[in-house]
Amino acid sequence: MKQILANTDLKVGKLLARLTKAVDDKEYVGFDTEVSGPLLRGRNFVNISYAALLGISIAFEDEECYYVPVRHKGNNAKFVDLENVCQLLRTLAGERRLWAHNAKFDHQVMIREGYPMVGMLDSMVAAWLVTGQNKGIGLKDLALRLLGRQSPPYDPSISHKTGAEVLDYACHDALNALQVGTFYHAQFGNKIAEAWFHSECDFAFILAEMKLQGISLDFLALNRIEIAGYHELNRIQTEWGRLAGEISITSSHQLQQLFEEGIWREHSRTATGSYCTSKAAMEHQLVHGRGDGSILASLRLDYQSINKIVSTYTSALVDEATQWADKKLHPDLFQFGTVTGRLSSASPNIQNQPAHGEWAKKIKECFVPDPGMEFTSADYSQVELRYFADYCGGNLKQAFVDGKDLHDVTAEALGVDRQVGKTVNFGFLLYGGGPRKLAGLLGVEEAEAREAIERLHEVYPEVLSFRSRVIETVTARGPIPWCKTRAGRVRHIPELDPVGWEQRSPEAYAEMHAHLGKKYGITDDRRIKSAIRSRGERLVVNYLVQGGSRDLLLLGMLDYHAAINEHSYIYPSYSIITTVHDEVLTQHPYGEGDIARELLKQCLEGAGPKLGLTVPLLAEPKTGGSWAEVK
Repeated sequence: MKQILANTDLKVGKLLARLTKAVDDKEYVGFDTEVSGPLLRGRNFVNISYAALLGISIAFEDEECYYVPVRHKGNNAKFVDLENVCQLLRTLAGERRLWAHNAKFDHQVMIREGYPMVGMLDSMVAAWLVTGQNKGIGLKDLALRLLGRQSPPYDPSISHKTGAEVLDYACHDALNALQVGTFYHAQFGNKIAEAWFHSECDFAFILAEMKLQGISLDFLALNRIEIAGYHELNRIQTEWGRLAGEISITSSHQLQQLFEEGIWREHSRTATGSYCTSKAAMEHQLVHGRGDGSILASLRLDYQSINKIVSTYTSALVDEATQWADKKLHPDLFQFGTVTGRLSSASPNIQNQPAHGEWAKKIKECFVPDPGMEFTSADYSQVELRYFADYCGGNLKQAFVDGKDLHDVTAEALGVDRQVGKTVNFGFLLYGGGPRKLAGLLGVEEAEAREAIERLHEVYPEVLSFRSRVIETVTARGPIPWCKTRAGRVRHIPELDPVGWEQRSPEAYAEMHAHLGKKYGITDDRRIKSAIRSRGERLVVNYLVQGGSRDLLLLGMLDYHAAINEHSYIYPSYSIITTVHDEVLTQHPYGEGDIARELLKQCLEGAGPKLGLTVPLLAEPKTGGSWAEVK
């Protein structure tokens, strides 16, 4: 590796000549950024709103690498040099020949510097798509494993060093990104896989923009909710004390006494043999409890719900927002991190905001648009069931094609109300829950629940046929069973072959073996292997359906983003704020709700045919002045 510090006119000129040649010769180039700034509170990540670009590193295919220092100690390149270099890099990015690793972060840095690298390729995304792995795809790990290259460790004092002192570290990262990306790029195999890779890279850019955009909060309203919440908690504790005496409402150990005295009925036991005091156990008391038992269960449920609101969604949100320059929330969304392929989130976890009840509505009322703007939001209606129906065909698919309400159809077949029909569709039709679970839900004997599931499969016989067919197909694939979404995203499911998994990866297998043994309270190896296999069968359908639904959302968001950028004169100041599960929250100027709703509906519903779905998708946008108003 040849390393050059580009901080003089001569060396910058040489870099510009190399970049120009790379553009002309259609060469691939590696890229990385070095930044400094204060860390987010309690986390080892730079607060991007206060971060400063220290320099950029660039690597070429012949392993000649440059570092352009701009804010280091000592001699730096001129900012006009950064301008000239970045303009050529943007050309390479636009032609999809600029590689970075975890490009979402580099996007954020360069967007703030005024040089968005639209079209940049992400070697981390490439590794994720090819291997189907969420872990072990960090740049230094991959460079060591694939290239045999030991890279210098990160030095947190980088901002106090000269460009020459970080030259080796920076050049390694740019070259690793280029060579790791090139390695995985060669394994895509066909144009369809490469096209989806480009879509994922473009999605990383959207996620970077969303991170920088942020979400405004009504701090005063959150403070009022916190005060009201503490008053309500005090009231609940007073009422609890009147009925339960000295037993603490928050102590699982002390709550055991209520079971021992027969006030509460046993629902289940923990791995240690204690009575379970979970939410499900409390809801069980509401249905089957006696006298004060039901009242106490209701009080504990209310206490836990409100306590979580107060501790997680009031001052904690304010504390998170006020560390940013614009005093907004800036949640991070990650393309990988979940076993199903769904997005994950942190700082804060925007996917885990309260969803139901009066207090949840109050919190969502505190998420507000920027001044002069409105929210428009839409989510897919029953998207997982629709995606599943497209796989299964038969009566299930026909119900959606005919525009019927599937929950009503199921409720009528089982002789239950629509809400139970909805629960049955998601918990038992889609993901294959058993009769014991359904018996608890319906409050009937297990034999009756088994008959209900049999009636369900009589109405939709194609479900069992599809489930058995796809599990058999995935199991037969080797050496590790794998499945993929219609977009081509792969996930390995070693659980389908417990014996082979134990031989190939004994540590990972042992961890799952111990987890399921503890979860189900079993020690027999044969039974645990059966539990592992059952988990694998569930994962196949979960990944195909939930991962596929995520791919639909990605396509819809890409189309929306393309429309508002290509036609900014029609959609001025439009932006995507965030996404939560099947919902997309957008922002636009006040009074343009009709335009925004039509565009969002068109983009989300138009994603289905792009993945070959023939079941119609349904998105119903709403416009309002808070997140609560658009739900």
